[in-house]
Amino acid sequence: MSTFFYGILDSDSTYSILFANYLNNQTGLRNRFLVFTDIDSLSQFQFKDDLRILFISDDLDIDLVKEHISVERIIVLADSHCDNPGNMPYRILKYDSPEDIFYKAQKLLAGKCTTYLTADEHPLSFFCDLVNDDISYSPYDFKFIGMYNPYNLQLQTSYCLATATVLSEYKPVLFIDLARFSPIKLQNENHGAFSDLIFYFRSNKESLADKLPSIICHDMGFDYIAPPGSAEDISSFPKEIFSSCLHFLAGRFGYGYIIVNFGDYLNPLCDYFSCCHKILVPVSDNLSPLTDIYNYLHLSGLSQLLTSIVEVSLINLDVNRLSDNPDNIIKKIKSSPEYGKLSEFVVENIIKGGLSDVRSNKK
Repeated sequence: MSTFFYGILDSDSTYSILFANYLNNQTGLRNRFLVFTDIDSLSQFQFKDDLRILFISDDLDIDLVKEHISVERIIVLADSHCDNPGNMPYRILKYDSPEDIFYKAQKLLAGKCTTYLTADEHPLSFFCDLVNDDISYSPYDFKFIGMYNPYNLQLQTSYCLATATVLSEYKPVLFIDLARFSPIKLQNENHGAFSDLIFYFRSNKESLADKLPSIICHDMGFDYIAPPGSAEDISSFPKEIFSSCLHFLAGRFGYGYIIVNFGDYLNPLCDYFSCCHKILVPVSDNLSPLTDIYNYLHLSGLSQLLTSIVEVSLINLDVNRLSDNPDNIIKKIKSSPEYGKLSEFVVENIIKGGLSDVRSNKK
């Protein structure tokens, strides 16, 4: 069964991320609308042959783009209105609202749809004919959940582990630990880390599947990748390649959920936030990094990502020694009096409600 993607190629990432988030939410095609800031990142996309429609800013060389990639339809996001000469791609005013662009694109493509339905009437909207695969399940229909709170890494890591434990009872889970002082890092000395994942994915994607057994730890009921060696390892891994890597892992191994512990990194990782369906910010004892996050995203021109951030109650799982062996860690988490409360929240808001419905569970 094929899975198709839709690209937005624009050097203005602030605009394109906003547009992609709107399309992902409006169509129900989670993580199918992807943002590319230059032709190089587009050409490096692992599944570029599965791109069906490409929205492209008119300040880019369309002919050059066509040399790197072949798609079924190109729609130009123009800075100003103008007629479409000859066989030039359709043009839509770039600075319309995402909703206006969505419906104009819908009209342009209506002739290719067997049934013309509005977004409210059908979750696939104007892609009802172009997307001919069954989206009820796809190996790429995973949910990417970020966790960020630098004030108490032990509790945050416990929260990540407990969430992964609950989710693993429903679908396969991958937990990527990016916390440089992660308390469970030392228990994975015999396994590679995120740094190795970066190296193998960038050097030879096809051989990555053979290397993963030496990178992933399977001892906790879900798959776990230990932190990178340094912040430089992360900053050398652009978000486009990171997103491509996540799709590769989800597609090859059928992960339903990928959880990332962002630890206390913010500068090199705020770009990764745009890949998340939601970023959960566990908060405890009135210590919240939300102000720091908000200020940083505003100053970085990424304030549109604020809608993806959800503050949740940081339940004290009373796990004092995460340096214990993995099996004992999970036993301690499950035996914690607070585990039932967290399990109920995860089931109701993430599994049943969907990430788009997650709300703060603070009382």
